[in-house]
Amino acid sequence: MQPGYLAAKHELLLVSDSGLLMKEDTLTDMVAHMTPDVGIVHQMPFTCDRKGWPAILEKVYFGTGHARMYLFLGLLDALGFGVNCCTGMSCLMRKKVLDEAGGISAFGIYLAEDYFFAKYIQDRGWGIRIASQPAWQNAGICRVKTFLSRLTRMGLLPLASLSL
Repeated sequence: MQPGYLAAKHELLLVSDSGLLMKEDTLTDMVAHMTPDVGIVHQMPFTCDRKGWPAILEKVYFGTGHARMYLFLGLLDALGFGVNCCTGMSCLMRKKVLDEAGGISAFGIYLAEDYFFAKYIQDRGWGIRIASQPAWQNAGICRVKTFLSRLTRMGLLPLASLSL
């Protein structure tokens, strides 16, 4: 990510996973949520339509329990409670705030750098917002074992990255 960051010439920087489907108006939607008090806009994870039972399991998870939690935490943050639920699959950030941290490479020490992008930005008084469009995960073949391993990793990464 560092070469792209160094080459960036605009005030907003989009970092997104390579397996995401971006619609034609996704970036426009994210920019619309970047109001003057917001430092990072992220997308709620969801999945593209795929065939097979494992893909259905994944869609049900991301469309129900995970979505409910994600949107509730996003609401709490919007109400001023300082909650960070950013998973980072797709984040639009103010480059000047990252510059103050020493650039994007300053976050390379973290396993879940996306969470720490948002934490750093939020700790400096900037808001976090969820875009209207979800992050459409388009990762190809889905297997139950892979999905369950992913859920485990998603649960453990933030804990492993925090110092107690």
